[in-house]
Amino acid sequence: MGLKTPKFSFFYGNLPEILKNTQSNTLRKWTAELGKTYGYYEGHLPVIVTSDLELINEVFIKQYSNFMARKIYPWQFSDNSPKMDLFLSSNKRWKRMRNIINPTFSPSKLKELIPIMNKCTQRFINILEQNLDQELLISDFLNRYTMDTIWNSATGMDINCQSDLNNEYMHKALDVFKDLEELKFGFRMTSYLSEFRPIILQFMTILTYLMGKISTTNDFVDPLFWLTQHIHQIIEQRKKENIRRKDFTQLLIESRIEDNESLKKNEKIVMSKFPLDKQMSFEEIEFNLVGFLLAGFETTSSALNYSFFILANHPEEVSKLQQELDEFYAKNDQNFDINFDNINQLEYLDMFVTEVLRMYPISSNTVNRRCMFPTQIGDLKIPIGVSITVDVLSIHYDHNIWGPVDTEMFYPLRFSADVKRSQSAYLPFGIGPRNCVGMRYALMEMKMALAKILFIYNVLPTENTPTKLVNFTEGTVRRPKDLVKVKFVKRQNTV
Repeated sequence: MGLKTPKFSFFYGNLPEILKNTQSNTLRKWTAELGKTYGYYEGHLPVIVTSDLELINEVFIKQYSNFMARKIYPWQFSDNSPKMDLFLSSNKRWKRMRNIINPTFSPSKLKELIPIMNKCTQRFINILEQNLDQELLISDFLNRYTMDTIWNSATGMDINCQSDLNNEYMHKALDVFKDLEELKFGFRMTSYLSEFRPIILQFMTILTYLMGKISTTNDFVDPLFWLTQHIHQIIEQRKKENIRRKDFTQLLIESRIEDNESLKKNEKIVMSKFPLDKQMSFEEIEFNLVGFLLAGFETTSSALNYSFFILANHPEEVSKLQQELDEFYAKNDQNFDINFDNINQLEYLDMFVTEVLRMYPISSNTVNRRCMFPTQIGDLKIPIGVSITVDVLSIHYDHNIWGPVDTEMFYPLRFSADVKRSQSAYLPFGIGPRNCVGMRYALMEMKMALAKILFIYNVLPTENTPTKLVNFTEGTVRRPKDLVKVKFVKRQNTV
């Protein structure tokens, strides 16, 4: 295609360097060397990388119908596999799932989740109250908080993992992300032998199933398999006992197809093996629930972890946010509380969260698309199957876009309303029709937690708090390897 590439090796391509240094850091380094658009190899599969905003607009928005799929991930069976959630699905299957799932994240549905969020946030505050003036590894507390919130919101199942330090649901979810970060042997083979991916994954699935049957403990059971099995049991129980609740699970249950045989008898709702009505198969329900739970758990936990790192190192930001909160509460009666309707009135909190996600985008290596129909963008001819991934870090730290204030500096006011930028310049949730469906939920959970905690506590550094995050780990989520330790102290004279 006439694009520059970094030096690659036979069979492995450029994957060894990416796995060693994380994808985001590696792409940023290559962009500095090769320019805004270039290519690299995952095994022998070519991938285009770009930080060109016009090219991104073309791929993700103007020609999105030609790029209605993400790149194929090592754990993905195929485009037509029922073992896929909204994130991995493509074409008509993706359209159908998105239409079903969109209402779950509408403002009216999110309002119904406020009591659940309040309950889980209060638990978090109660735990902080018991650990005041002590050095805390904040990621441990945030993992339990976000898992508690997401399981309550999605399934109605109150696992209260904030009090139960050995909660198996949380530990299995953490194990899933650990597997993705380390990219275990089987997944590495699917990257290098992509033509045999379905066969390798099928073998891994059978092996996992047999290990689960043979093992007398859960130690050898694949964590993703374990979570999927428990989601299956939750759905079965709700159906059997006719449990109804306004949540993500209920919406999907009401839209499910009873069995695949019914599809064959009704040709009106079948085309290319994809049902066109707003219905989902039983397997699709399970995999979407697992995907939602995992995505909502680790992404929000990591975003809050970055937020408290910033707060511990920037006391002036703590003061600005607390001043806004104090003035906000002072305007209302004493029974007033923050909710879905008024949380967005906190303008500086919104700019703070937005700047956190600029500096530390959570899932930057998932901002990609795969070409499903041959097309041309400018002079670049893109064949079927080639993926285009965005170098988010290079864009988020581009001085020409985010200046004149140094892009390495935390500066929320760069998001003032009077500053206009391309919509492709800010990508923590992706862009276009396939952007993150849970964006509203994630932002609301982040803002609710920060607002309620900062109204009561100050966030202080300890002698072990890092002043700069240098080392990261990255699977589907980019997390700091550096341990963020902070201290919470009760505020005086709050409104």
